[in-house]
Amino acid sequence: MSASHPIIAVIGASGAGKTIVKQHFYDLFKANNLAVAIIEGDSFHRYSRKKMLKKQQKHKQLGRSLTHYSHHANNLKQLEQLFQEYSQQGTGKRRFYVHNDVEAERLSKRFNKIIKKGELSPLEDLPTNTKALFYEGLHGGAVDEDQGINVAKLVDFLIGVVPTINLEWKQKITRDVLERGYSREQVIDSITERLPDYIDFIIPQFSRTHLNIQYIPLMDTSNPFADFTGNEKIGDWTNNALVAFSIKDNRIDIEKIKASIKGAKITKEGNIIIDNDKLFQALDVIVKSQLSQISDNFNF
Repeated sequence: MSASHPIIAVIGASGAGKTIVKQHFYDLFKANNLAVAIIEGDSFHRYSRKKMLKKQQKHKQLGRSLTHYSHHANNLKQLEQLFQEYSQQGTGKRRFYVHNDVEAERLSKRFNKIIKKGELSPLEDLPTNTKALFYEGLHGGAVDEDQGINVAKLVDFLIGVVPTINLEWKQKITRDVLERGYSREQVIDSITERLPDYIDFIIPQFSRTHLNIQYIPLMDTSNPFADFTGNEKIGDWTNNALVAFSIKDNRIDIEKIKASIKGAKITKEGNIIIDNDKLFQALDVIVKSQLSQISDNFNF
């Protein structure tokens, strides 16, 4: 870790609600004119969408599954090397995974090369003179002893986003149907296939974080696989929820959070619950304090 070149990572499964937390960081960086290198976790997928489908078919023939949650489907060594280089020098290279046609058009212009959805862009240098590296994705807290990889130890501030599992699944189904063009059935199949890798590769990371954010729904999510009516809106379930912060870093002052947030309640040591509409307020208190402690680059 380096106070000169700090690394921040927000991790969680697909549909967990990482985008909401990520947006708070983006707004904070913009408001304070902080140049930050942005890294998308999807950009470390080992295969293009077409190649991944072929690999998955071969694995199924052998009675196994392969999903993007798995370490084996991602270049974690490259992620570790990027974090190492950035923490030491503030430099590195990044690329992008193309999710849809809009991104394909934008990135094709950017790299002056035809890039189709489901493909990875060429590498490019990170912006120069950045104050921090910000990662959002699946594996910012990954450890793989077999491969000798420890990404988590290189992260100065590691945040996990972990809703109750039914809420997470409902959010993923809604987003992937409305934004990414999948059918409800395709998304459910994906959730089912990913479950073993979720248990093996995603969940263990939440024991390595400095802070976990958990959404507790206040509406019925008992059957997240119910027929998709088309009336759902992205964020409906997250907006109707309480938010629990599980704090594992003693540099984060839980009493200060409680005093700052009306209605906040400490439920047990290191755990505090707030109303969802106070999420950004609580993040502001936590993030500004934490970033100011890990690096002189942040002076809020």
